Amino acid sequence: MIDLKIDTAHEKSADQCPHHEICRTDGGKPYCKITDTVNGSVFFTDARNPCTCPYQHAFGTSFICTCPVRQELYKKFRI
Repeated sequence: MIDLKIDTAHEKSADQCPHHEICRTDGGKPYCKITDTVNGSVFFTDARNPCTCPYQHAFGTSFICTCPVRQELYKKFRI
């Protein structure tokens, strides 16, 4: 079991999460899979259509994730 503790500021800034932060639950897996990152500041995800997540945005034919919780989990734990 991984202790998925992250910075409180990131946690509070993701108040629009429609998935109730499932990626932080015990045994939970991130809802969005990060497939690539650019300099740790742009995070590409698997495309999901239709998506109701306010943190997922189309970027050409790809999708990026702007969720601060998801980004922090990826940076710290590579999950």
